[in-house]
Amino acid sequence: MLKKHKSFSCLKDKNLFDLIKKFYTKNKKNIFYDFGEQTIYIASIPENKIWQLENPDENLKNKKRIETIINNFYLFACKNGDKSKNNKLTKKYYELINNSSRKFWKITYRDGYYKVTYGKIESKGKTIEKHEPLTKILKLIQSKEEKGYKEI
Repeated sequence: MLKKHKSFSCLKDKNLFDLIKKFYTKNKKNIFYDFGEQTIYIASIPENKIWQLENPDENLKNKKRIETIINNFYLFACKNGDKSKNNKLTKKYYELINNSSRKFWKITYRDGYYKVTYGKIESKGKTIEKHEPLTKILKLIQSKEEKGYKEI
């Protein structure tokens, strides 16, 4: 699953094992204990968490859990290795106010990962997070502007 991820190329020329160790150390949600360069011991797991050891191809809940971990890993690994201008965090806030609508749309993106919050002005709104190529993110922004959203 790690190799099939859209951002796998950002790991080029990086030590994957060291990145994984740093990621788990930083996140402290770790059931793994490192006993050397190739051995990982899995601590005792409560009965209600056994599903986390099941094959993700056969257990959808575990597959989604692993996909979330991998997405978070790529956010960590790619941002820590790439300090270029393309990795700059960009935030934009838009509003659409007309006779029938008072909506907002906010996007924050960096290196293919984005978070959008949208809804009625003065509400908390809904939030979604995705990973897409920058070209798709820019098309998404353009589509909002074409619908009449104005950047504030």
